[in-house]
Amino acid sequence: MMCRNYICLYLLTACFIYTSAEIVLKQSDARQAKPGESVQLKCAVEGFTLSSTWMAWIRQAPGKSLEWLLSYHSSGSEYYNSAIKGRFIPSKDSSNFYMQMNDLRADDTAVYYCAKHTASEMNYKAAQEHS
Repeated sequence: MMCRNYICLYLLTACFIYTSAEIVLKQSDARQAKPGESVQLKCAVEGFTLSSTWMAWIRQAPGKSLEWLLSYHSSGSEYYNSAIKGRFIPSKDSSNFYMQMNDLRADDTAVYYCAKHTASEMNYKAAQEHS
């Protein structure tokens, strides 16, 4: 895909298996957008319910390491990387986890991943405080 003058958003399918239950996260296809535009990423989930689960979005820019963007719980609890707070907004319905990306910038070019947290909120907060 050619990315000159565009922001390229690559979304990969991720599958995770926990004990005897299969957890599947299916992400949408690659997207292109111009700086200043908006894009919504979608992650369809199978094998668990979003009603009591922590979810996250992570990205990896070309030549860089993974970067955590945000974590979201259906109760309304949210944690953000300060670099995207106010521009990237999580939401969910019964079987999909979304991230609305507004005012895109060239440095938003990356591979984006959705992920299911395995830590509880209390453990997550403690990890955040010590990082």
